[in-house]
Amino acid sequence: MLDDPRSFYEPEHVHAQLIWFGGEGSIEYAFPNNLPYGVVPRSLELSMEICSEAPGFNPTWPSDISLVVNDVDVGTTT
Repeated sequence: MLDDPRSFYEPEHVHAQLIWFGGEGSIEYAFPNNLPYGVVPRSLELSMEICSEAPGFNPTWPSDISLVVNDVDVGTTT
């Protein structure tokens, strides 16, 4: 369903190419931890393309995009 946050929980959400928020919003991903017990990861590598632009956007209304991993603020860009 268009503009219904519940749609993001559908299994097909992994094929989404555009996610639209009307004014503000957030997305939370849960990834499985397949490391053997006792193993402590030393790094995490993520690859993504994100932006806050859309057709008809106004560049005088900047948006912040933040990345948080396990409650740790990794960074914010405007």
